[in-house]
Amino acid sequence: MAAAQKGSGRANGFGLRIVLPFHNPCNETIANDAKMAEYDYYFTRTISFVWESDAFVVFPGGFGTLDETFEVITMMQTGKTDIVPLVFVERPGGSFWEGCLRFFEQYMVKEGYLSSHELGLFTICKQPEHALEHIKRFYANYHSCRWQDDELAIYIRKELTAEALADLSQRFASLLGVGTLQQSPCFFQADKPIGLNPYCIKLIPRARQYGQIRCLIDAINDASVVV
Repeated sequence: MAAAQKGSGRANGFGLRIVLPFHNPCNETIANDAKMAEYDYYFTRTISFVWESDAFVVFPGGFGTLDETFEVITMMQTGKTDIVPLVFVERPGGSFWEGCLRFFEQYMVKEGYLSSHELGLFTICKQPEHALEHIKRFYANYHSCRWQDDELAIYIRKELTAEALADLSQRFASLLGVGTLQQSPCFFQADKPIGLNPYCIKLIPRARQYGQIRCLIDAINDASVVV
């Protein structure tokens, strides 16, 4: 977390420190700051930073890094938290995350522990600026989504064209349990502003396949909008 705190600066940053049975000093940017919270357990710390995060950027690390990374993926995979951008950034010239991806594909997907769609819950970037571009693209039109019983409402900032909506209904027919994608104006109110004329796309998925839902969000961001 030191990189994020250094980037934001002490005034805008905060820390979530895990208490370990050996010396585990805070980084100099946030040390002795009133906004430093301490945790005895990893899972409570993970829940704390996942709850309010709009994106995750992860760099190569050890067991602790992988533990928290897999917990974030699992929470998105099972709908326990919102789908947000999850970016794995390689070190210059490195292949840490690409090696992980090969393991996922050759063992977890091939042996049926994961679906190929679930690999879309994260992306691998070679450069930090590419990670930023990926995050900005995720929120190009998408705002958020909410479940109402079995119906999923996807809130967007700009209305999709009728042709784009029909194309998405056809491309994601395997995700839809009933009917097609339906679009209408909405009056969504939330802490995060959605814009002056928000729209809502509603669907009843065949199952809560969050990997496919992430693919749908990406497709919505690339779809044509009404000018």
